[in-house]
Amino acid sequence: MPSEPADFLPHVGYVLFPRRPADLTDPRLCPACFWALSGPVCPNCGLDTAHPAAAGIAELGTEAVDVLQRRLELIGRIR
Repeated sequence: MPSEPADFLPHVGYVLFPRRPADLTDPRLCPACFWALSGPVCPNCGLDTAHPAAAGIAELGTEAVDVLQRRLELIGRIR
């Protein structure tokens, strides 16, 4: 059985940057392109959100939002 590649970044494909922190935690949006999900496979980019590793995306999204919120708080403090 072939081993899995250690670096998956070359396989990422179509990904957009979130418009706002909440995009990273909204389960109704595709985690790659933020299109509204109508089923387990994104109708826009084809990402399979039913993949076993998809739970990790939600966890990392929550962590990213926490860091972005702290960053925004610092910007607010400076202003």
